[in-house]
Amino acid sequence: MTSQLHVWLPQWFAVAAAYPYIDALTTLMSFTATLLMAKKRIECWVYWILVDVVEIWLYYVKDVKFIALLYCLFLVMATSGLLAWRRQQAALQPLPAA
Repeated sequence: MTSQLHVWLPQWFAVAAAYPYIDALTTLMSFTATLLMAKKRIECWVYWILVDVVEIWLYYVKDVKFIALLYCLFLVMATSGLLAWRRQQAALQPLPAA
């Protein structure tokens, strides 16, 4: 359906979308990651990491190298967030009784 917008509305979408389903998937995953983050679930970082990896590939293939580089920075930030949340979670857990 979305892959045909250039046919139905040529005045607004002159060129066919490249990879519309992958783009839609990453958008949906980003919304999911945002909702998980609002609920303070550690799984949100896994979603962000997956989104970033796919977006790096997507923008590199589309020859938008600067945006791919931006997503590399986002990937580093998401990985850092995951590690920080894991450290914080480990610090909050009580030590096992000896």
